[in-house]
Amino acid sequence: MQKMRQDLNPTTTTPKVLAIDDCIDSIRLLSTILSHYHCDLDLAFDGQDAIPLLQSQNFDLVILDWQMPKMGGQETLLLLEQIVPPSRKKSPTPVLLYTSSHYSQITLPELRQFKYAGWIDKQSSFNSKFRSIGNALALI
Repeated sequence: MQKMRQDLNPTTTTPKVLAIDDCIDSIRLLSTILSHYHCDLDLAFDGQDAIPLLQSQNFDLVILDWQMPKMGGQETLLLLEQIVPPSRKKSPTPVLLYTSSHYSQITLPELRQFKYAGWIDKQSSFNSKFRSIGNALALI
């Protein structure tokens, strides 16, 4: 697996990823996939948990559950856009949406500090999720 990570982006040895999801099973799955790509993973179980992490650290990728009970993905992005200081970033942080909703049902807000890197269907196969995350990591 090390060779795969090197092929994705030889200039980045350890991508820093934040996964925001309220479902422990989803977090476990994402953690398993990201460990294969040798990522440094931080976890947040909702948008409120993500705020202090994004205020204090820079992430190479954010994986965001779109449907969470306390604060959904859209609300989380809009809040983070207001709270995270722009001076902390040289360029917008890629966000990979993680959802069981069809893409046509997602309303994407306009953002300056975050950019969309794609989406993963929670109902897709493990291999599909693995490839989607790999593709997003290749963009960083």
